Amino acid sequence: MIKNNNPVIISIESSASTCGVAVSQRENLLCEYNIFRANQHDKMLAVLIERTLLDLDFKMNEIDCIAVSSGPGSFTGLRIGAALAKGICYENQPKFIAVPTLEAVAFSLVNIAKNCNTNQILTLSKSHKNFYYYQIFDLEAKAKSEIVFTELEKIEIDNISQTFVCGNFEEDELLSCFKTNGYTETEKTIKQSKGIFPSYIAKLAYKMYLDENFTKSEEFTPIYVQDFQIKINKK
Repeated sequence: MIKNNNPVIISIESSASTCGVAVSQRENLLCEYNIFRANQHDKMLAVLIERTLLDLDFKMNEIDCIAVSSGPGSFTGLRIGAALAKGICYENQPKFIAVPTLEAVAFSLVNIAKNCNTNQILTLSKSHKNFYYYQIFDLEAKAKSEIVFTELEKIEIDNISQTFVCGNFEEDELLSCFKTNGYTETEKTIKQSKGIFPSYIAKLAYKMYLDENFTKSEEFTPIYVQDFQIKINKK
């Protein structure tokens, strides 16, 4: 049994080109900082953690759990987030939770998706150029598909008008893709929420904490899905 049912959790999101940190207690978000400049993970993640602890007057030994976005996503970003989380666990021994990124986004937005009269959730995370990770979930945030890594125009979605689209994506690219693939929906009918935030990681992390779904920090490896470098043959 878990001794502390009122845990303080630091959540780290570093799967995309931007990054952020949140501190939560139970289901309450106490503080969240996001950096919207690209590729600042190595410079800013540790600073954001220090800032949140200072703002909340917490010491690191008062943190019960470290939750880290486990991917898929940016190879470099995930490695930086994982290394930082592992370092904190080594020094202070909090619980460690590896939170699946796409599931966390879907889990956090289930109620919004339901209010939009949709019947499934498409969670996207842009990799590079026009390559994306994606996964489809039902309205309980249960996976309906595996994680797929593919070019945007190869994403196949049934009944897009009943699909809530969320995550890290370029809106113009997405709309262009839907039109190219024969979807007749207009921009107004695509129900969406853009962004991947540490508060999303925090929400699923608390559920995983209650379920005692912990990982040994020293054994954790992010979900990369693809190799670090993709070779594209030029015609």
